[in-house]
Amino acid sequence: MAMLILVVGSGYVAYLTSQAINQSVSSSHLEIAKRADAIIAGSLKSLLEAVRNTALDIGRENKDPKIALLALLKDYPEFARASFVNAEGAETARADKFSVSVYEKFIDYGSTEPFLKSLEGDRYISPVFFSEQGEPLISIATPAFSLEGRFRGMIIAELNLRFMQNLMAEVTFNRRGKVYVVASNH
Repeated sequence: MAMLILVVGSGYVAYLTSQAINQSVSSSHLEIAKRADAIIAGSLKSLLEAVRNTALDIGRENKDPKIALLALLKDYPEFARASFVNAEGAETARADKFSVSVYEKFIDYGSTEPFLKSLEGDRYISPVFFSEQGEPLISIATPAFSLEGRFRGMIIAELNLRFMQNLMAEVTFNRRGKVYVVASNH
């Protein structure tokens, strides 16, 4: 059923059908969604690149893992924690917001999906999980190879997804509108 709406204001009269209004609102929503998607995609690309560059620093440049991990956390506060896992699957360095620990065996990653993907030369991104404090996180693992192509280990970093709230503040939707980030489950 089509509805006719009369809008009077500022000395003009407009006749709008409900279909025209819905199309206008839908295109406005689509534009907002596209802007939000571009902002999130750009930010995630930058963060993934940061983990990859840290792996390159350790793998090709022989940078001390402890220093590389601290630099990653300092330059990208969106990360809650980062670890270096050696070629045998043993975590040998870990840094988080409050401390750095090195050359102790913390976790054996040897048979985990992130490590096995890294061995194949692939990046791994986990499903969303929650920290003990209720923060939404994902893990990103990237292999570290030497200049000769030898697998040296992997970087695994926990990305706090709360940073998306700040990103969405950049997307305007009237004065009272809210933008939500949702992901489809494939």
